[in-house]
Amino acid sequence: MWWLFLFLSVPCFASTLYGIDQIDSLHLHGKNIALLAHKASVNAKGEHLIDLTYPKFSVKKIFAPEHGLRSQDDGDIKDEVDARTGLPVISLYKKNTRAPDAKDLLDIDTIIVDLQDVGVRFYTYSSTVAEILKIAKQMNKEVIILDRPNPNGREIEGNILEQKLTGHFISYHDIPLKHGMTLAELAMMYNQELKIYADLKIVPLKNWDLIGHDSDRSWIASSPAITSPKQAQLYALWGALESANLSVGRGKDNRLAFHQIGAPWITKEEANILTDKLNQLHFYGVNFAPISWKVDRDIHDGKQVNGVQLDIHDFYLVDAEEFLYKVTATLISLLGERLTFNAWHLRYYGSAEYFADIKKQTPWQMRQPISQMGRQLFYQRRAAFLLY
Repeated sequence: MWWLFLFLSVPCFASTLYGIDQIDSLHLHGKNIALLAHKASVNAKGEHLIDLTYPKFSVKKIFAPEHGLRSQDDGDIKDEVDARTGLPVISLYKKNTRAPDAKDLLDIDTIIVDLQDVGVRFYTYSSTVAEILKIAKQMNKEVIILDRPNPNGREIEGNILEQKLTGHFISYHDIPLKHGMTLAELAMMYNQELKIYADLKIVPLKNWDLIGHDSDRSWIASSPAITSPKQAQLYALWGALESANLSVGRGKDNRLAFHQIGAPWITKEEANILTDKLNQLHFYGVNFAPISWKVDRDIHDGKQVNGVQLDIHDFYLVDAEEFLYKVTATLISLLGERLTFNAWHLRYYGSAEYFADIKKQTPWQMRQPISQMGRQLFYQRRAAFLLY
């Protein structure tokens, strides 16, 4: 009956503890602290990291990543003062700078990081953490990361970013589209592989089921258009299409963000044809339907657009790289030169070769072995940094 003992001894129904839920285990008295936080930096009780640390500890300042402390802004963000505490809020997404200045850390001993990442290569929070590690190493400061689940789970999907595209904020390191790592694990990889060697400490998750977002905990928007775990998963599938002249459903409330794509130069007839062609790709549990809507924010603002909306039964049955490859190839085939891509599109798609194969309509079966080889190599690389 040993197997019964093992089964009963596993905490199958234990609640997942995030790093922030264990903050009392840290020894912070006597240290001058900076926080890197945003709206989602809350514990299981809904208490924000700022409230958990100030004024209990000597918190001197707050750093804010892209989208700001309240996770609601787009574009460059200016420094401000937190209205409740009076603490300075230093933006790490200002024009021409994405990192703290050395002077920002002169009065700091420890930087505590609690950010909800989404597990997608071009989401910028891991780049912000890498920049924090670099300046912390330069200034001999300690970095503590309070870990959180990756809403896109543990699967590796998407081609590996080619080396010549690395070093940019949306293409920081040669990792796949979906790396399957938590922010703390990714920080450990960056710290080692990029030879930063900062003083990095982790408060790991406890009782995480390794599948994805903890369904017992309400999702708090990590950025304006990621208002739910489902949107984080949709972002992984075709968020790269934001590099094209398409609306991806962003709006004033962002409820439809990444649920659909469209443009004013797509006719309703073409939207119907596109729907049929995409459904003929036969992704299991995936259904496309034609849709028309009036854009009220971002690209094509104020215009009526036609396109397709996406419904998925189970994200874990859909391969993100294959999906993006085939969907983009279908769009190019039907829409031709009217579909254009911006200067950053290769950073989203990951490699010039990958995007060239899409444009040439190279069958996925010929591309797949290259993808599989890259994934196997990354499985080996990331193994040294997995905490769970």
